[in-house]
Amino acid sequence: MATPGIERTGQASFEPIEAETSESEATVPAPTASQEVRRGSAPRNLLAGFEPPPDEAAQAAGASAVAAPADAEARPEPAWMGETAVRIDRGDPDRPPQRIEESYSFDTWARQRAAITEFLFQVWVPGLTDQDPLPGDLWQKLDVQIHYRYGNSGPFKRDYVHLKGESGNNAVYGFDLRQFDPWRASDYGPEGWRNLPEPGVPTRTSPDGRYQEAELQFYFTVNGKELRPPNGEVFRGIYSQYPTAP
Repeated sequence: MATPGIERTGQASFEPIEAETSESEATVPAPTASQEVRRGSAPRNLLAGFEPPPDEAAQAAGASAVAAPADAEARPEPAWMGETAVRIDRGDPDRPPQRIEESYSFDTWARQRAAITEFLFQVWVPGLTDQDPLPGDLWQKLDVQIHYRYGNSGPFKRDYVHLKGESGNNAVYGFDLRQFDPWRASDYGPEGWRNLPEPGVPTRTSPDGRYQEAELQFYFTVNGKELRPPNGEVFRGIYSQYPTAP
């Protein structure tokens, strides 16, 4: 593979998907650990964009279908997906991401002090992600999405996922944990700072009674193939905040 640190430019930008889906949490077998994938080079910054897919809710209501990309049927299925990890730190270049199986916590320290807050995972498509350099049209060949919701019920929404770089023969994808932080916007009122979550986000009190929490549930798809935790359910992000100004 090429020397880590080389930055690629010229990738397209993307707009988030607003449509909600009605996908269920049916158990899906997790990728097996026996599949061997060469890894080695450190991820390097690299952004990608996508053409938005059809609005499923609009189609279900009888709206005109949006034409699929010409190469949609030729999109390859990943041979392996995994290496889910989270990085929450102040930017130490020698600190690697922390591997996770199912969940992560995003607390007040992460919100106020962390310089890097990201969730990462890797995708291997033989003959595609092992090219050096990665093909410039990778964003057209790999449709990578996150399906998410807050709480334990309701439909999942969708958004596209950034291409972050590569590691060995794998493409590295990820998102900023702040993107889904219900308390990312501060609110200052007559009595001072009010720690209010975004409207519609269900919250609960932490077991110790000191914080309010919101649970993000999510999984990924790459060309329609799902990436879920080993238990076949959903990944979980636990976001916490003080009930009132600390």
